[in-house]
Amino acid sequence: MLSPQDYARFQRVRWTVYALLVVSYMLVYFHRMAPGVVAADLMQAFHTTGAQLGSLAAMYYYVYTAMQLPSGILADTLGPRISVTVGAVVAGVGSILFGLAPDLATASAGRFLVGLGVSVVFVGLMRSNTVWFSERRYGLVSGLTLFLGNLGSILAAGPLAALLLWFSWRNVFVAAGLASLLLALLTFLFVRNRPEDAGFPSVRAMAGEAEHALSERHWWHDLKAVLGNRKVWPGFWVNFGVTGSLFAFAGLWGVPLMRDLFGLTRGEASLYTTAALAGFAVGTFFMGWLSDRLHRRRPVILGAGLLSCRRPPGFQ
Repeated sequence: MLSPQDYARFQRVRWTVYALLVVSYMLVYFHRMAPGVVAADLMQAFHTTGAQLGSLAAMYYYVYTAMQLPSGILADTLGPRISVTVGAVVAGVGSILFGLAPDLATASAGRFLVGLGVSVVFVGLMRSNTVWFSERRYGLVSGLTLFLGNLGSILAAGPLAALLLWFSWRNVFVAAGLASLLLALLTFLFVRNRPEDAGFPSVRAMAGEAEHALSERHWWHDLKAVLGNRKVWPGFWVNFGVTGSLFAFAGLWGVPLMRDLFGLTRGEASLYTTAALAGFAVGTFFMGWLSDRLHRRRPVILGAGLLSCRRPPGFQ
């Protein structure tokens, strides 16, 4: 057991680690959603068609998706401290390159680097949560994590549209890149992979629970075990269909659609995407809390999936 003074220090270290990683995660969502608000500016700056703009925005998703399995391996082998630090540096350089890009090819390279860099953040953050928080609170912490991360997407909607009244989109992305570089430095200095690295016992030991023996197998065997676990795939398809469609709409096509089809201004259109993303953020926090209370995940996932399929009243 820790003394009250040591426990207070543990809490400070734990929440410092969490805060730095979750701020990096907020930038992940910002970069994911921001092109939707600046779509018209990008088309004007690079003289692109809608198809070219879609390819530019998708560059982020291509590399982000391809990196998810390697990101898990990096989180397990290098730990969140190194993987997120390096990822933040790469994303920062990419965002600055995107903001300064003179042509579409350079902008695409910048988006590629952003997607490559931020691809390690979520997995690293969730890996960190498993060792800094107990299993009894994991659902709640996961919901809080997604809630805070989605605040980054909200910032990339209405607030970004308001910010563009005073600053150019280029300045915004350069500033986001500089923020990523600062977070990389802070992550390297203050984040630790596990409590033991900061001089504390593990969370399980503090809770009086038995420690699980660490696997000494090669990561390839663990990866095959995960892919062969049938319980993993329902969550994959839910994220693929429900979350993926939301991000595709709110992250790129929502604002241009409402501007061109309904004649809304950029600020007015971004309010609708902001509302959708705010609902997503609040829902993730609530669903994490609810699943902990029920001690079950499946009914929550099924219920949320059915709600997302419901046609709104008056929709033709």
